[in-house]
Amino acid sequence: SYRVLVTVVYTIANLIILLLGAGVLSIGVVGVVLVNDVFSASDYILFANTFFIVVTFIGVFITLLCLLAIVGTYATYCSNENSVLKGVAICLLVTATSGMLIMLIGQFIGVLVAYIYRAQLEDTFTSSVLTFFDDTYENNPRGIDEVIIPIQKFFDCCGATGPEDYAGISEVGLNNSLPEGCCRFVSPNCTLGGDSSLYRSEGCAMLVVGLIVAYFDAILGVGVAILVVSIIAVVMPLFLMCCIAFTKSDGVKF
Repeated sequence: SYRVLVTVVYTIANLIILLLGAGVLSIGVVGVVLVNDVFSASDYILFANTFFIVVTFIGVFITLLCLLAIVGTYATYCSNENSVLKGVAICLLVTATSGMLIMLIGQFIGVLVAYIYRAQLEDTFTSSVLTFFDDTYENNPRGIDEVIIPIQKFFDCCGATGPEDYAGISEVGLNNSLPEGCCRFVSPNCTLGGDSSLYRSEGCAMLVVGLIVAYFDAILGVGVAILVVSIIAVVMPLFLMCCIAFTKSDGVKF
């Protein structure tokens, strides 16, 4: 029947969004833990904490909505002759659908803003990463060891825009020396103007921005796909609620 098909599609859509919510929640929780553990003395602590707390809240919101939707869907099949259970099922579906609609509007705005301001992405991101690197090297030695050096080694990069970023940083720029994370090998010759094969020459911000720009259409496509799944999660429960209403009024089952 159509009702079974709608239920299956709706459940699959909710499971996909549930995985998305769990992923967002995980990023938020891990981010809060890392920020408080590594950057406790940094000027970024308040901003970073706020950002990851908001991400955590969004993850919890999405996860709860999906659980409500799944429970509400199951309740529709257990409510054939029980008016109380029918009311509970409709209440759960209405709550989940309302939340999904809010999320859908937010996603649409996010995709639209990302598309409109894609040209400003490189400058904004590069500037932010450069400021972050400078501040960490000047004020947060632990952040150097636990964040920046692993980033530089993982992405095979140095500084925000390149090794030259460290020329003006007093803590690491003496005698044109480069920090450990920039050097491919431990060597006293790992310096600006020295043998370029000894250090990573591409900036981390430039590298990441380049990847984002190169795969921007793919990232935008994923955003649109999530948007479509969210539309399904908003439209399908309306059909299920109609099924409950018709079953209640005249005994017709779909």
